[in-house]
Amino acid sequence: GVYPEGSAAIPVTITNTGLIDETIEVNYSLQPSAFSQTKTYYLPKGRSVTDMLYYDLRKGGYLLTAASLQPAAGAAANLSVKKENDVTVNLLIGQQAGGLTPVVVNLTNNGYKTIEGSLQLSVVSGQGTVVWNGEQSVSQLTTGNSQLVTININPAGITPGDYTLKVELLSNSGQQIVLSSQPLTIQGAVFQIIQIPTYSTFTAGGEGGFTFSIRNTGNQEGEMSFTVKAMDVLDRTVVEWLKSGEEKAVAFNFLLPEDIEEKDYFADYRLASPSFQPS
Repeated sequence: GVYPEGSAAIPVTITNTGLIDETIEVNYSLQPSAFSQTKTYYLPKGRSVTDMLYYDLRKGGYLLTAASLQPAAGAAANLSVKKENDVTVNLLIGQQAGGLTPVVVNLTNNGYKTIEGSLQLSVVSGQGTVVWNGEQSVSQLTTGNSQLVTININPAGITPGDYTLKVELLSNSGQQIVLSSQPLTIQGAVFQIIQIPTYSTFTAGGEGGFTFSIRNTGNQEGEMSFTVKAMDVLDRTVVEWLKSGEEKAVAFNFLLPEDIEEKDYFADYRLASPSFQPS
């Protein structure tokens, strides 16, 4: 069976299936604790006796054996001992969407008791100040089972920097069951050029154009400034405001002179932003 950690009372039953009354000695051994004890029982024919074995057990697996030499008899049973509250926490920080960053918490109950309580999520600065917190209830987390809890962080009001993401599971009485944490970085607006024009051929006197794609891969919205210069006919800057995760195509169109020299040209482009990650 499964027992809570601490004092355990384990029932045993001995049955005399013979035709005469017997007095027998049974040796009990509990492994891996190496604890042994011998008990004597008087058993009328066809009758049974029930006894209790008492142990102080720590978390783990055990094998309890019982053996009688005369008459020869034996039995064995596996025991599992669990802490009353024993929960494993795994965190997964998802991709930001709609301005919110999902934190998926996987709770696994390895203990003896069904968990009822609340999950509290906090973003803590290096000075120990809580800059954001959220909470979700946890109910009917039975032993041996897992439960996924998702809490969405809104990073818009958090100053960019390095933080600690703290997860605390509390019982309904406020007792801490488990505490887990991991680093968390909040980025401001981070712009990345994800697509540049391919090699293009233009006709003298005709129209040319370049199209770039830029994405805000940071946690917060912000303004980017993108400049393209080419062939002394294009020198233009586009300023755009991008939300977190938003992607925009930026197009630059221009006219080519009739007398432009026929050769290969190069276009220079520059992205100015609070934080730029080159493609």
